[in-house]
Amino acid sequence: MQLFKINLQNNSKSINIIFMKYSFTDNSVDIKFIQKNSTFNQYFIENNSNQINEICNFLDGNEKLLLINGFIGTGKTSVCEYCLNFLDTNCIVLKYDCFETTILDDILLGFFDEFRKLSVLGKIKPPKIKSDNFAKKINTYFESIEKPILVIINSFEEILKSNKPEIIEFIRHLMRMSNVKVILISRAFKSGEIDMPNKKVTILA
Repeated sequence: MQLFKINLQNNSKSINIIFMKYSFTDNSVDIKFIQKNSTFNQYFIENNSNQINEICNFLDGNEKLLLINGFIGTGKTSVCEYCLNFLDTNCIVLKYDCFETTILDDILLGFFDEFRKLSVLGKIKPPKIKSDNFAKKINTYFESIEKPILVIINSFEEILKSNKPEIIEFIRHLMRMSNVKVILISRAFKSGEIDMPNKKVTILA
């Protein structure tokens, strides 16, 4: 881990945060080796080489939020899945696929189930907390894990407009944590919908 200072800017807003930088990628990974032994189509990888490079730069860099967009069927999820090959073995990955009925509690429950599985496997230690507040339990898990955490929320466009503000506020909360990065995958992001500093990658047809 490495101490550094990051400046997050969004229009007129600017936030200075000083924290420990966590390694999300494995520097020893041989990209050519992964390509040769990957289950992904080689032409698919080559056609999306620029996007793969941008996503890996996000994982290596100081940005906290990545937006991946593209028309249906372009392979947004597949490109993201391929980039997970480059993650450090210590990195915790939390993924959730959204539906029209998805609310924040659904996402939190999905993460809670994953945390419990990781606890059973001995990859993380369950936090010592006695509380009936479910959201507080989830938050304590995030705060107690001293490993890099990558949160991936897929099909963001499926969520009803009325349910998005609470989920976006949760993402804003996660971005304040030094060891968390977030990837949102959606066919499109409406103007002003994500009012947080972000990096964007477009998957082409």
